[in-house]
Amino acid sequence: TATLRWTITNGTCVTTDDVVLTNYATPTPSVAGPAQVHCAIDLFTMAANAPTVGTGLWTVVSGTATITDATNPATTVTVLAGNTATLAWTITNGTCPASSSTVVLTNYAAPTPITPAPDQEHCADPLFTMAATPASVGTGVWTIVSGTATIATTNSPTTTVTVLAGNTATLRWTITNGTCVLTDDVVLTNNVNILAAAGPDQNNCANPAFTLAANTPATGSGLWTVVSGTATITDDTNPTSAVTVPTGSTATLRWTITNGTCVTTDDVVLTNYDVPTPSVAGPAQAHCNDALFTMAANTPTVGTGLWTVVSGTATITLATSPTTTVNVPAGNTATLAWTITNGTCPPSQTTIVLTNSQNVIAAAGPDQNNCANPAFTLAGNNPGAGTGLWTVVSGTATITTANSETSAVTVPTGSTATLRWTITDGLCSTTDDVVLTNYATPTPSVAGPAQSQCANDLFTMAANAPTVGTGLWTVVSGTATITDATSPTTTVTVLAGNTATLAWTISNGTCPASSSTVVLTNYAAPTPITPAPDQEHCNVALFTMAATPASVGTGVWTIVSGTATIATTNSPTTTVTVLAGNTATLRWTITNGTCVLTDDVVLTNNVNILAAAGPDQNNCANPAFTLAANTPA
Repeated sequence: TATLRWTITNGTCVTTDDVVLTNYATPTPSVAGPAQVHCAIDLFTMAANAPTVGTGLWTVVSGTATITDATNPATTVTVLAGNTATLAWTITNGTCPASSSTVVLTNYAAPTPITPAPDQEHCADPLFTMAATPASVGTGVWTIVSGTATIATTNSPTTTVTVLAGNTATLRWTITNGTCVLTDDVVLTNNVNILAAAGPDQNNCANPAFTLAANTPATGSGLWTVVSGTATITDDTNPTSAVTVPTGSTATLRWTITNGTCVTTDDVVLTNYDVPTPSVAGPAQAHCNDALFTMAANTPTVGTGLWTVVSGTATITLATSPTTTVNVPAGNTATLAWTITNGTCPPSQTTIVLTNSQNVIAAAGPDQNNCANPAFTLAGNNPGAGTGLWTVVSGTATITTANSETSAVTVPTGSTATLRWTITDGLCSTTDDVVLTNYATPTPSVAGPAQSQCANDLFTMAANAPTVGTGLWTVVSGTATITDATSPTTTVTVLAGNTATLAWTISNGTCPASSSTVVLTNYAAPTPITPAPDQEHCNVALFTMAATPASVGTGVWTIVSGTATIATTNSPTTTVTVLAGNTATLRWTITNGTCVLTDDVVLTNNVNILAAAGPDQNNCANPAFTLAANTPA
C-alpha cells in the first residue's frame, strides 16, 4: 500500500491532498475442515485453516447452527441433536475474490433407550417370542451373537426366534441412528426334554431286594423318590440303584429327570408278595336236579382265591368268593379248583367234585287236534337215562305203548282226552300233559234265501242251527250291521240303497268249516211323486208332460188307456201326441228294485166343431123365425 500526495503551489500558496493506493494480495485458499458427525453432542469444534492473507468468516449455509466466534477458524458451533447444518469458511482480502469452502456438521439424535429384555428358557419348545424395546428413533435389528437360531423377522422387536431343543443362542438387539448405536443381548435356552423311564414294574415273592432299571439322562440329572409305600433306596441318583421293600408290601417309586426347566417323571411299582394261604376247596357235593351248589372253601388271609372249572360244565357266580354259588346243569359232573394266589408267589390249589344227577324235564309235545280221525301219534321227549310213562288224566283214550314217547293213541270222534308223560330217573320225576281232541265234522251251512226290501233296513236271517259246531255270520261284501253274529236268525241292518253279502260259517275245531252266503238288498225309496195336473187341449195334439224327475230309481211313461204317442218314455217332461177328439190316460212310474211309485195324467184333445148359424132371414111383419144352425156331433 502506498500513500501519494498531490501538491499544488501558486506563489506562496500551497495545497495538498493524499491518495492511498492498495494492491491487495490474493487471499489464502479456504479449507473448512472435514465433515463432522456427533451422536447427541451439540458442541462441534471447527478445524478450518487460519488465513495468512485475508480474514476468515464462518456463516451458516443451511440448517440450524449457533457459531460462537465467526472469525475464529477453530470456533465452537452448536448443532442440536437430530439436526444437520452446513457451514461455510470464507477468506476475503480487499477486492480480491474470496475463497470459500463448506463443512457438514451432523448431530444424530440418541436412539430410544433400551430396556434390557429378560433371558428366556424353554423346555422342548423351539419357538421364542422376543420382547425388545421398539426403535422409535433409528432402526433396530436382531443379530446372532453366538449359538444357532433362526430369526423370523430381523427388524421386529417382537419377532419369533426358533432355537432347536438342546441349544442356547445369544441374540443382540441393536438400535442404530447414524453414529448412535445401542445394544442389548438376550440369551435363549431351549432345554432337551428327556423322558423319564422308571423301568417295568417288579414283583418278588418273599424277597425284599429289588434292582431298579431306569434310563440314564444324557444331560440333566435323575432322582429317585418314594411316592407311596415303604422302601429304602441305596443311591437315589443312580438309575439302577438297589431298593429294599419289606415282604407283604408295595412301594411306588418315582424317577425324575431334570434338565433346566424340563422335568419329566415316571413311576415304577415294586411289590414284594407274601406266600399265599394254603387252599382248602371243601368236601365233594351231590344234587338231584338242583343246579345250585354253595361252595365252602377257606378264606385266604394272604392272597386272593379264584374258582375255576377244571373239567365238566359249571357256571360260577362269583369266582373270587370262597362261598360262591355254582350252577351245574342236571346230568353233569364238574370238577372245580380253588386256587389261592398272591402276586408272583407259587399258587396253592385244591379241587372239589360237584355232581348234579339229571332230572329230564318231561315234554309231552304240542296239543293235537284231528277232524273225525281217532288215530293220534304222541310226541313226547326222550327220557334219556330215565324212563317214561304215558297215563290218561281225563277223557277216553287207548294208549298202544305206554313207555314209548311216540306211542299211538286212539280217541273217539267228538271226544277230548288229556294224557300225561312222566319221566323218572331215580328220585327225580317230572311230568307234562298233552290234550288230544278229535273234532266231529260240522253241520253243513244253509244261509237261507236272498232277501230284497224297499227302504226297510231290518232283515231277519233264516240260516240253519248247527247240531255240530258253532255258526258265525260275517259280512263278505257291502255294509251291514249284524245284531248277534252267532244266531242263525239274527237281525241284520242294511241301510236303504245298499246291498250286502253275508256268510253263515259253521266251524268245529280243526275240521274244514262249512260256509254259504246270502244276499240282502235294501232298495232306496224312489223320489216321492208330486201329482201332475190333467191337461185338456182344443185341437192341439202336442202335450208337454211335467212329472216328478226320478232322482232315485228310473222313471217310465206308459199308456193306461186311450191312444197317444210318447216321444221319450223315460223323460218326465217328454212330449205326447193325442189326436183331436181323443182322450188318453198316461202313467208315470218310478221304480227302484222292489220300490214302485206311480201317478196318472189324463190328456184330452177336444175336436174344434165349426159353428154354422144358417143363412140370414128376413120377414115382413112376421115376428116368427125358425133358426137353421148345424147340430154339433
